[in-house]
Amino acid sequence: MKELKYLCNREVMTMTHHKTIIFAIIIMIVATLAAAVARAQCEMMFHSVDEQNGMSNEVVTCIEVDAFGYVWIGTKTGLERYDGLSFVQMSSSKYKKTLNTAIGNSVADIKRDLDDNIWIATEKGVSRFDIYTDRFAFIPRHGTVGVVNDKSYQADNLYVDNDNNTYYFSQYHGLHKYESASGLFRPVFNVFFRNHEIRYCHKDSSDCFWMLSEKENTIYKVDINGVILRTIPCGDLGDKNPTKGSCCFLDNGDGNYFFGGDNGLIVYDENKGVFHDFDADIIETLPTQDIRSIFLDSRG
Repeated sequence: MKELKYLCNREVMTMTHHKTIIFAIIIMIVATLAAAVARAQCEMMFHSVDEQNGMSNEVVTCIEVDAFGYVWIGTKTGLERYDGLSFVQMSSSKYKKTLNTAIGNSVADIKRDLDDNIWIATEKGVSRFDIYTDRFAFIPRHGTVGVVNDKSYQADNLYVDNDNNTYYFSQYHGLHKYESASGLFRPVFNVFFRNHEIRYCHKDSSDCFWMLSEKENTIYKVDINGVILRTIPCGDLGDKNPTKGSCCFLDNGDGNYFFGGDNGLIVYDENKGVFHDFDADIIETLPTQDIRSIFLDSRG
C-alpha cells in the first residue's frame, strides 16, 4: 500500500513537473512572438522606386496622394502618377494634347484640396487635375492672360486653407488666391507685398502665412486678411537664419514652428518668442543639415 502511494505521488510530481516545463515553453514562445511583433512594428520597411521602375527623373520635389490612392510625384522634369506597379508621365506631350493642359515640366509643389482636386505648381503656372474626369485645367493669374515670359506664371508653393480656398505663392509676384467665379488666381496682400520682398512663404494650421524676407532677415506672420500679427527679426541667428534657404515648414500644433532648409532645422517657440536649433551632430535622426521636407506622423 505504501509502495502504491509512493508511486502515485511520484506520478503526480512527474506530471506537475512536465506541466511546469510545458507552461515555461509556452511562456517562452509567447514572449518570442511578442518580441518579434514589436521588432517588426519598430522596423521601417522601404521599397525604392527609381528610373529602373519607370520614373522619368529621380530628383523628387514633392509628393501627394489622391482619393483613389494614386501617388503623384513631382520631379524636375515632369509629373508622375504611380499606382504601386507602374508610372504614368502626366506631363508628357500626349497628355498636353489630349487633356488640354499647359502644365510645365519642373514641378515645384502638389496639393490635394477638399474636393479631391489635385493642384500642381510649375515654372509655367498652376494646373488643376480633376480625378473624376481625368482632365487637367490650366488656371491663369489675373493680369497675365496672353502674357507669357520666364517669370510671369512661375508658382513656387501651393496652399489649401481650412475653407478649401487654394493659394499659390511665387517669389516673383507674391501670393494669389483662386477665385472660382472668374476661374483666375487673383493677388492678395497687395499692400504687404509692395512694402516687403518675400523669398519664402509657408502656411500654418490656423491659416496664417509666415513670410520670410531674406533681404530683411525677418519673418512676418500674416493673417488671412493680410494683417501682420508678428514681426520676428532673424539677423542675430547667424548660420541658423531660417530666412536663408527655408525649403520646408511644420506647425506641430503646440506653438512650435519648424523651419527646415540649407542650414538645418530650427524651431521657433511662439509662446516664448525664441528660436531653438537642432544640431545634426548630436541627433542621429538628422543625418545631414540639408533639410528638404518635414512631416508630422499620427503619433505626433
